[in-house]
Amino acid sequence: MLDKRDTTKSDTANLMAFDHECWLELAGTHGHVGGEFEARFKWGHNMQTDGLVAAAGIKTWLVTPAGEAKELALAAGGPEHYVIRFPTSAEGFYKVVAIFCNQFAQVLAPIGHDLQGVPRKAGVPLEIGAPTWKQWKAGDEINLQLQFNGEPLEEAAVDVVFQGPEGRRNWREMTGANGGIAITARYPGYYLIVARHRVQEKEKGVYDETVFTATFWFIVTK
Repeated sequence: MLDKRDTTKSDTANLMAFDHECWLELAGTHGHVGGEFEARFKWGHNMQTDGLVAAAGIKTWLVTPAGEAKELALAAGGPEHYVIRFPTSAEGFYKVVAIFCNQFAQVLAPIGHDLQGVPRKAGVPLEIGAPTWKQWKAGDEINLQLQFNGEPLEEAAVDVVFQGPEGRRNWREMTGANGGIAITARYPGYYLIVARHRVQEKEKGVYDETVFTATFWFIVTK
């Protein structure tokens, strides 16, 4: 449950019209079996926070290594983030998911050392996934896939944001065959993938546009 500090936070949900997005970050590189791990919900643009959105509009849950989905509670954190904590009863990749409006944030929490495997899907409409996942190191090529309603999105623009000892950078990639994205992690630090997909919808003779946003955050070590 959120404490009273939540009422003092600036609700900047109106900035969604200016390409603000939500994302999830991990509190560390990995966790251990039998403990508790933490993810943080943030709001802003290109990994720069800008206030928060009201907690009542956010849904969060966890996909365990066994594929079980569990609803998670959102707790008050610092002035610019909420906290999501969950127990780690088994080794493997835990996927934390948050939904705000038509925005879908995901992060993979490795519980254990030197893990490599196929992460579970979150089952959200717009999803950034990976054929295989491990603790990436500087110089590795990271392969991802963008899907909408379970189908690959080809020739879609995807923004990549980097923040680390080398500074901040952001650039744009295009998905290729089968919705694939290949990113070379040149430097250690934090990476955020941001994808937006616009869908034309017709209602009573008027075309309207729905914008779906997906974010995926990860750490690259030395």
